[in-house]
Amino acid sequence: MRLASRGAGMGVMASHSKITRGTDNNIMLVSLPGARTLLNGLVLAENVGVKVKHEDRIIFGNNSVFKCVIPNEAAVDWEVSERSGGGG
Repeated sequence: MRLASRGAGMGVMASHSKITRGTDNNIMLVSLPGARTLLNGLVLAENVGVKVKHEDRIIFGNNSVFKCVIPNEAAVDWEVSERSGGGG
């Protein structure tokens, strides 16, 4: 899938980044040429795929901020928290 946001925020291009999910269910993010994309505060190089994990923060342009939520991994986090007595 391709992230296509027209007028969604300052610095967000019509074709800004590409997000894909591989056969291994890994989610990959690629910043397209000329786009400003950050993953957890680090600027991504153009045309270089990086793996996105549960609760990673993604910034497109100057101020379009997203948090990645992967439901299966969120359920595992909750179970671990419950077993350790930290949930609730």
